[in-house]
Parts: sequence; C-alpha cells; structure tokens
Amino acid sequence: MKIRWFIRYGGLACLLLLLYPGPAAAYLDPSAGNALVYIAVTAVGVVGYVLKGIFYRAVEIWTGRRRSDERGRSCQDIVIFSEGKNYWTTFEPIVSALISRGQPFSYFTSDIEDPGLTIRSPLMRGRYLGEGSAAYARLNGIRCRVMLATTPNIGTAGFPLPRPAGVEFLVHVFHAPAGVAYYKKGSLDAYDGVCMVGEYSRPAIRHLERLRGLPEKELVCTGLPYWDVLLKRLSDRDEIHGRGEDEMEPVAKQAKRRTILLAPSWGQKGFLSCYDSKFIGTLARADFDIILRPHPQSWRTEPALLSRLKRYLSAFDNVTWDEDSDPSHSLLVSDILISDTSAIRMDYAMIYGKPVISLETEIGERDSFEIADLPPEYMDSLADKICVPVGRDRIDDIVEVVEEALREGKMQGMEDVRRRYISCFGCAGKQVAEYLVEKSVQLSVSRRDKAEGKEEAHDVV
Repeated sequence: MKIRWFIRYGGLACLLLLLYPGPAAAYLDPSAGNALVYIAVTAVGVVGYVLKGIFYRAVEIWTGRRRSDERGRSCQDIVIFSEGKNYWTTFEPIVSALISRGQPFSYFTSDIEDPGLTIRSPLMRGRYLGEGSAAYARLNGIRCRVMLATTPNIGTAGFPLPRPAGVEFLVHVFHAPAGVAYYKKGSLDAYDGVCMVGEYSRPAIRHLERLRGLPEKELVCTGLPYWDVLLKRLSDRDEIHGRGEDEMEPVAKQAKRRTILLAPSWGQKGFLSCYDSKFIGTLARADFDIILRPHPQSWRTEPALLSRLKRYLSAFDNVTWDEDSDPSHSLLVSDILISDTSAIRMDYAMIYGKPVISLETEIGERDSFEIADLPPEYMDSLADKICVPVGRDRIDDIVEVVEEALREGKMQGMEDVRRRYISCFGCAGKQVAEYLVEKSVQLSVSRRDKAEGKEEAHDVV
C-alpha cells in the first residue's frame, strides 16, 4: 500500500517540480528558441504516434484480430501513400471510389494539412506519418498487399525511401498527363505496376525495361484521376451558370481585358529560370491581367528567385499571384496559358479548351532524366499537338503571339486527341480503384493457393 502511495504521489510531485517555472540565468536567442520549440513539438508528436501504434497493436493482440469490415477484409490489403495536399486531387476520386464500393483501405500521408485526413469513414484508415525521414521510416515498416503512390524513385539508389519490404505489389499512378520522359532515371524501376494515363506511355516503359534487364511491369490504362475532379468542378460551374453539358467552350471572362495565366514548371526546366523575367513585365504593361502561378515545388526550392520576381512585379497592380494548392480557379478565370514543360498545358487545353503557349526550355543535366535513354520514336508528341511553341528568338514578340492565339480562340480537335491519347476520360478514379481491388484479391488468392499447396505437400510427406 505504501509503495503504491509513493509511486502515485511521488510521481505527481516530480511532475510538478518539472513544470514549475523557476528563474533561469540564461539567454536564449529567438532562432534557438524556435528550434527548441520545433524539436519539442516534434518529439511530442512522435511519442503520441508511437503510443497510438502500441495501443492499436495491443488491441489487435488482445482481441486476436485486426481492424476489418464485416466481410473480414483487412485495412492493410490496400494502402495509399501521399506526399502531401498537392496530390489530393489525384487521390480524391480513388478514395471516393474505394469507399463507394465498400473496400477498406489505409491512407498514409506526410502532410498534416492533407485533406485526406479529414475524411470520416469506417472503411478508411487515415494516418499522418510525419515529414521527411521520419515519414519514410514509418512507411518502410508497413505490410500490405498493394500500395499505390505517385512518388517516383521509390527504391532507387540515393532516394531516402527504399521499397518497403512488406509491400507485395507496388503501383505507380501518374499525377499529370505525361509519360516517363521527364522523370529522373530509374524512377519506376522498383515498381511492379503502373496506372498509365494512356497507351502512349507503354512503348517508353517497355524500352527502359529491356534496356536495364528489368522484369516487365503490369501496365494498365486507367486515365488521369485528378481530371475527374476538374471535370466535375467545370460541370458544377456550368450548371450554376445555366450552360449545357454538351457545350465544351472555355469559360472565359466577358470583359474587355483578357487574363493570361503564367504557370511555369520548377527548377531548370521552368521558364522562370530559363528566361529573363522582363517578358512578364512586357505582358503586364500591355492590355492584359496577369495571374502568376509558380509550381508548388518552386516555393520550397526556389524562394530567392520568387522573392526577386515579386519585387520586380510589385509595381504592376494588374499582376496577381496564385499560391493555392488547387489550380482550378486560375484555370477557369483565365483566357490563355503560358507555360513550358509543365503538364498543366494538357489540363488547360483538354479540359477547358483554351489556347496554350509553350515556351521552349532546355533541360539541364539531361542525362539524369529518362529522356536521355529514350529514342525519339518513343517520345510522346501530345504537347506538340496542343501548344503554340515559342523559342527565345520570339520572346520579344510575346504580346503579338498572345494576341494571335486569342484571336484563333477555342482549341480545335481536342476530342480526337483525347480519344487517341487519354483513357477513361472522366472516370479514372473508379478505374484505378477497381484495379487495386482486383490486384489485392488476386494476390490474396495466390497466397492462399501457395499455402494450400504447401499443406498438401506436407501431408504427402
């Protein structure tokens, strides 16, 4: 009794002493203080995460079963891994489709602001993994039959996330209407399956497999899930404004001034790095409104470049910056797009039917990208069919190029291009979800057959 009393009240006394705000004869500068607060908050989060995992594991051991639905399917049959909120539009249609068909699954993310964490469904097990190496370490410890990710380079040399040993089948889904050409070398080498936007990606992937002596991946055409989201938003807006579904005209502003959306890629292949920003000032001085939307990755990797550009453009009151993770508003309200290698060009042309100007850029360190190992006949020419190319020799005439493209108006032949290049237009999320479920069932049956075969062999012996 005395020992129990001592543990209870002695522990409480120690805790109060630790929490007592006594004076400290020390100086703590603001930067060090911020670092200590960050470390403390991270430590609390890690401890909470570990305790939560221990609790659920203890429950599983105590009850003798894992969390599953009434049909006995484990939440770890299917896992979706997201790097953050910027990829939610890709995963949202897939998540909705899995829930609609009653399939349990896990959704792991390395972004505390990921909208996927707000979904409340008994079928979806959402979990924040933390950031950086902590998230990768936790993800590396998962066990599941099928894992879906947009992340290139999983399992490649030098990438911090190895292929998780407990994942039986690793599936890549594209988050943009593009192939593998501008992926880093080896980006998909560790994957077992690829959900392709269309058949145009197959020759390039097969060529790289043969070149590197890799086993053939399972390739399926499922379309582009985030286009499901863009199409729905466009349809909802059309209904509000009383437009018919058969009208695929761009939603343009009925004002005299036209709006240009500038949406560069990031890094050396983005036009902010390749072109003098004076051409943006030239457009701003013309009779246009400008929306500048840098790639989300630019805010992380090129802050100095963006800061200089903001200072330069601060003199123009007709220039606005779009820092939203969701580009749909800017896509809707603008009349023409200027980009470079970014896949937003295909969104703009194929969903909204508006003109696209593509600034030609040179890829730095070309040998580090898959394009270096791809012959010309395996390169997709989708962008060539929908963009007006502009090189450095014409950048001084950018105002005239924009005015000419606007006069031509709506993009022609987009329906034919979509039919040829894009699979499952408007229903990609459902197709990806069905593939994941079918693959999970296939692996489950295969494992059971192997187990039964071993038992029969043992009985014979």
